[in-house]
Amino acid sequence: AEAERVLAELKGVARGRLVVGANTTGGMYVIPPVLATYKEQHPDSELLLQIDATDRLIERVRQGIIDLGFACGNIAQPELTVEAIGTDILTLILSTRHPLASQPSLPLEQVVAQPFIVPETISRTRQFIEQMVREHGYTLKIAMHFQGTEPVKKAVESNLGVAIVSSTAVEREVQAGVLRAMPITDLELKRPLVMFYRHGKYFGPMARDFMQYARNYPYPHT
Repeated sequence: AEAERVLAELKGVARGRLVVGANTTGGMYVIPPVLATYKEQHPDSELLLQIDATDRLIERVRQGIIDLGFACGNIAQPELTVEAIGTDILTLILSTRHPLASQPSLPLEQVVAQPFIVPETISRTRQFIEQMVREHGYTLKIAMHFQGTEPVKKAVESNLGVAIVSSTAVEREVQAGVLRAMPITDLELKRPLVMFYRHGKYFGPMARDFMQYARNYPYPHT
């Protein structure tokens, strides 16, 4: 009986289905490698990924439309269990043609004097950046705003302004030499990568296995 139970559990791990949601940063740059490597190890598992703004993801998790959510930044919702599983570090980015691109780092006072490219107002990344800057007594000079990180990066690449984004979002562009990532000397920009789900939600064997895999995954900066 014990052997049958173990076999049934293993079969459940192999053949489960899970609907995963991630915010724009997590869904575009952080979570896909986790899903891909898990899928390689469990080819019969079914993993569906939905990408949306964090607030909309929270609502879908609460409604049961999404089983498991991932986001960058703190989440405080009484109906949800939230686990910190990694760290997201943000960085200032400039075009390599920007006059300040050759500097090793910049103070915040000089950074906020630049025209800023930002995501849409609903973006928690934008809210986090603006809050951190306000806490230091400054405000951003917003030149343009876009929906999502990709157009923000393209605008910075075209030297239309500077931006602050997750460092995982610009690894390829920095390596290719089209963007310059630069530390801000007097501002540390980091936030937790979190996994969240409804209190008391039942997860089958495959879902529990994936959640443990996600907890142990070697995320950048962690």
